[in-house]
Amino acid sequence: MRSRPASLVACLALAALGAGVMAAPQTAAGTESGQATAVIVQAADAQTASEAVARHGGEVERQLELIGAAAADVTPATLTALQADPTVTVTQDIALEFTAADPEVGDGNGTEQLQALNPGDTWSTETGSGVGVALLDTGVTEVAELAGRVIPGPDYSDEGHPNDSYGHGTFMAGLIAGNGGANGGDIHGVAPGAHIVSVKLAGRDGVTSLSKVLDAIGWVVVNQDEFGIRVLNLSLGVPTNRAPQADPLSAAVQAAWASGITVVAASGNNGSGTVTSPGRDPWIITVGSTDTNGTAVTHDDTVPDWSGAGRVNKGHKPDVLAPGTSVLSLRTVGSHIDEEHPQARIGEGHFRGSGTSMSAAMVSGAVAALAEFRPYATPDDFKGALVTTGAPITGSIAPAVDLAAADEAPADADWRQDHPIAFKGLAGHVKRGMPWAQDGAPSPDETWARMAWADGEWTRMAWARMAWADAEFTRMAWARMAWADANFARMAWADENFTRMAWARMAWARMAWAGSNWSGDRSWVGVDWTASRWDGAPTR
Repeated sequence: MRSRPASLVACLALAALGAGVMAAPQTAAGTESGQATAVIVQAADAQTASEAVARHGGEVERQLELIGAAAADVTPATLTALQADPTVTVTQDIALEFTAADPEVGDGNGTEQLQALNPGDTWSTETGSGVGVALLDTGVTEVAELAGRVIPGPDYSDEGHPNDSYGHGTFMAGLIAGNGGANGGDIHGVAPGAHIVSVKLAGRDGVTSLSKVLDAIGWVVVNQDEFGIRVLNLSLGVPTNRAPQADPLSAAVQAAWASGITVVAASGNNGSGTVTSPGRDPWIITVGSTDTNGTAVTHDDTVPDWSGAGRVNKGHKPDVLAPGTSVLSLRTVGSHIDEEHPQARIGEGHFRGSGTSMSAAMVSGAVAALAEFRPYATPDDFKGALVTTGAPITGSIAPAVDLAAADEAPADADWRQDHPIAFKGLAGHVKRGMPWAQDGAPSPDETWARMAWADGEWTRMAWARMAWADAEFTRMAWARMAWADANFARMAWADENFTRMAWARMAWARMAWAGSNWSGDRSWVGVDWTASRWDGAPTR
């Protein structure tokens, strides 16, 4: 029997919404006699973790290949045995609940929140076209402003449909990619041409779990090529004091980052001195909130006292700020939040809310906008461009996003990050650094190059200069490949085999993640995903 869902403090008054701040994953504690508890067991790899669970008498619920772990239900005796096992690390798989707070009334008609990001003269309602943003949330209802651009992924809620019964996910999708189609063009997302890949974590009750979040991130990594995913939005936060190196959620987002997906997460709504996970992770883009005070300029912006901020290890979070106070986005008619907070409705199709959830969604849209014409850009490039060009805000170390300035930013070698890594790779050999920071990898001058997908320059640019590895990679299952093993060392970044291969033609789905290793005991396309809706799903 799983423990009762922990109530979450809302990532603040979302004028009915809020970044659902989730309960903290603490080291698993014992339970009452005879009562099972849910845990996440990490080891050298997922199979080893599963074997450890079985050896000590537990029952594996799902394997979490991405972080070398297994989610399991265990008795008190099994839990004690696992905690004493030096080959594994045990974290409680706490049930998590998205929550709504009391609404607040705000000003603004929705135009200033986009203008505050300074989208620039080249921004249009097609901005972000071709870029997929994975949204791990409460589902997305395909309202008119998102029509034809929502791809339903797996449903962890057991509701059996992709729609948003809670009301949080659709709001975030609107901030990322709403195209203003049903509102006279006044309220737009930051990248209205992008498409949303919706992974539904919770239903009308708002309840999910840490293991589901981890599993969902793994699904995104596996399917990134099929659905054109370049950005992962996590408008959620888990309060924890764990260092990122010991946090399974941090390991998961780092694995996504290493796979070329730019991860954007909320800093949380607990104010100064507190940053939630995965926003605590040093690699990813962590976003705090500003109050635009009803204007389209940033010199009068302020940071609300609830916006999460603080030192994590030797760094400071958040990395950037974006509007998050009384922002407008899409309403899900009849959802839990809609019925609980009718005073937050704006007209027939919109809703007002506050929280770092909203700010994170806007920055995910900003990354999608930058990614449209930068097929080679790394996550480090996007983060570097946004952080180094942001506008200063009084009272904050983090700058406010300036999208036009980031788009025009010259490439900088200092964009390449260097932090300890929680994610060790499926073979357990990664110690430090991302693939694009290894010896012989292309510089930001190459990866940050802006070009149209059909540009003639595209065909002249050798994939060899951008490659993670040589052609041997296409014959290797990711699960068998160590990032730093001998095979990787023999793979030249400038291998001639890649001169015949353009990124746009390269099918990552034919590589490792979709390879034979994923069709084993816990298939990604097996029983866990039977609730998914794929047939007829659009690709844009």
